[in-house]
Amino acid sequence: MKKGLFLLVILVIASVTGTVNAVKLVSGQQESVEIEQQVISGDPLAAEGWQIRTGSSCDGKLSWETVFPARDGAAAESEFVFRARGERIDRIAVWEEGVYLGSPSGFGMGGSISLEGVEYQEIFEQIAERTPAGETREETITLADYYEYYPLRLEIRGGEYVFYMNEWDTDSQVYQALQQALRIPVHPEEKLVLAVGKNEQGVITDIGCNSAEGFLDTRTSGIFREDGCYFTCTPVYWNGEREEPIRGAENVIYHMPIRINENREVSGYDRIEVVIPLPADCKAQHLAEDEAGNLLLLSEQGGKLVLTVYENGTWQQLQQLELLPMGAEDYFDRMTIAEEGTLISMGDGAFCFLTRSQEDYKITIRGSLALENDKHAALIHYSDFAYDGENLAVVGCPYRFLDANNSVYLGIYSQAGTEYVGFYGHSGDIDWKFGGIISMNCSHDEGDDGLRVVQVMEQGTGR
Repeated sequence: MKKGLFLLVILVIASVTGTVNAVKLVSGQQESVEIEQQVISGDPLAAEGWQIRTGSSCDGKLSWETVFPARDGAAAESEFVFRARGERIDRIAVWEEGVYLGSPSGFGMGGSISLEGVEYQEIFEQIAERTPAGETREETITLADYYEYYPLRLEIRGGEYVFYMNEWDTDSQVYQALQQALRIPVHPEEKLVLAVGKNEQGVITDIGCNSAEGFLDTRTSGIFREDGCYFTCTPVYWNGEREEPIRGAENVIYHMPIRINENREVSGYDRIEVVIPLPADCKAQHLAEDEAGNLLLLSEQGGKLVLTVYENGTWQQLQQLELLPMGAEDYFDRMTIAEEGTLISMGDGAFCFLTRSQEDYKITIRGSLALENDKHAALIHYSDFAYDGENLAVVGCPYRFLDANNSVYLGIYSQAGTEYVGFYGHSGDIDWKFGGIISMNCSHDEGDDGLRVVQVMEQGTGR
């Protein structure tokens, strides 16, 4: 079978000076992008048929699109376009869809402050009574002395409409519903440092809250469907050295029938219900949905990462599959679902690639994206992947923030193991041996969203 792997890397660098220097560099050699291939491990013949495409742009005026076969980077073909007036590239804030729960353990406010509706209002009021005018008072409290269950905040991003909701108001419906649905007992050792400052007139001008010893991590994962939001919550307490499960917390999958109408009015957020109880030893890691609408739960059970599939609508368990070992120091990293399969990876680089046979998932390839040299961690933080029925191709970029890298890494994996890993150095990089098509002056200013890296994978016909 012919294979084609296409990687599109769009690098946008906002810099007027850089544009001028880049024009000088490319004058008379607009299409002279060079690719230097380095074999890191394995046989380059395993890359036969796969192609890589990179796209680079500077200030919206200079653009290159380069395609080269992974087997031979020297055969790169590039097209160059110069737009004198430039091309505006919108800087879009990307919100990661999900549900986020937490108990406030770090915040501050300044100005003329009213404590009405502030988290831990009653505790701040007590400290304020003991704070003289013109002074700041700081006290350390044990949270369990004031609360039986953690006060929780809810953040929601995503859904049928793109929206963001952050609910802090303790008198609101969603706050009250949240406290009733998710009753997480306060860990007896959790402490907070609360501070109140007053001016010479006795007006509260500053308040602050910080963790003193340990904090709650709810380990929340959520998805949005037509019938609302589904999410898991596996709370743990971090004591500064290790994690401890929160005893007495419910272990379930929740449903919130949230809706947004055409006027962007939100409803259903005050009705949180349990839809799937989970085993006591099941520590939810990630919740997803496949093309059939089934819920996919990744969890830690018995020292292993386990996939459990729940049928769409009925939520009956269809399948359970042990994926990878999960040691005390390791963690689940990513789950990426594509048409050709699902890639699941751990923090140490271990991965498994799943395909579906009829209705069941099966492990097709296991391996590791990690290499001995840390600089190749770009494959652990992969950008995209493709599968041709035999081999899995994984691509990653070296995200060195100030170096404007167009270079890419490619790994080819089969059931037998790692077949090939290669690095493809792009002459558009700042640190390229020939000085680079984009010069050193093409810099990216801190805080500017002009630098973006986007990857697009397609299945093609090869070269």
